[in-house]
Amino acid sequence: MPWMSTTFAESEGHRQGILQIAFTKLWMAKGAPISAIMYSAKRSSEIRCFFSPGAVAIARLLLLSFGAQECPEPNIG
Repeated sequence: MPWMSTTFAESEGHRQGILQIAFTKLWMAKGAPISAIMYSAKRSSEIRCFFSPGAVAIARLLLLSFGAQECPEPNIG
């Protein structure tokens, strides 16, 4: 599975929050797998959320419903 990401305008922070809560519920229901990572980064007026392949495996339909697309692995180091 590839990494996926979706971007929200700063004014859509509430939508990012809804996604984060829904993802957390799925993550917990699947036993909180350590390979399922959600990472958020804020740049200027955007919030971009990244999802590891493990996260995509448990939440693909949810991510697609928020417009997520495949992306390269982010440099979070």
